[in-house]
Amino acid sequence: MTLGMIGEGVLGQRVAEIAKAFGMRVLFAAHKGREGLGPLYTPWDEVLASSDVIAIHSPLTPQTRGMLALPEFRAMKRKPLIINKAHGGLVDEEALVRALDEGWISGIGFDELSGEPPAENNPLMKIAGRPNVIVTPHVAWASDEAQQSLADQLMDKHLPLRLRRACQRGGMKGICCDAVNLRFVPLPCRRRMLFRRAFPKTLMFPHRCIR
Repeated sequence: MTLGMIGEGVLGQRVAEIAKAFGMRVLFAAHKGREGLGPLYTPWDEVLASSDVIAIHSPLTPQTRGMLALPEFRAMKRKPLIINKAHGGLVDEEALVRALDEGWISGIGFDELSGEPPAENNPLMKIAGRPNVIVTPHVAWASDEAQQSLADQLMDKHLPLRLRRACQRGGMKGICCDAVNLRFVPLPCRRRMLFRRAFPKTLMFPHRCIR
């Protein structure tokens, strides 16, 4: 199975790595209308014609707006899935619906439409209930695992700051977590528990709690 990548930034490269891990052949498309971008790129028309999945990770600029339209969909020989994790304006949405109706493509997954929030007459909103159509409101990242990771990052940043302020209010100056005698410093039990959450590898003596 061949994955055609439109966009070679950080996200595009990460998607390509995952695809290769599953045994997919990955083609990075040369910029539309340009040649001579080097051996790592595949001509635009060849990517459209030979891909089973096309993933879009491009910026939205005057040059890229509407870069997938009727001529491009007609050139897709393998009825690919179209996945757009970038910007809705990169794809002509009316042409996209026609490509689905004509059977030129197999299905779509879009995380952003040309207008946010989408208008009621948006072409993709009219077909959002089809089994081969997935449209999400710019939150495709929000899996349970991703949200847990975000919460962990927030706590990693928040707890040390909260602890530092608590120690300063209690008369302990400086960054207390770097003190060599920290484990011997009496602290209120609640503050000591907070410290243990923020710095679990630091040895603390529970009997030195201040009540």
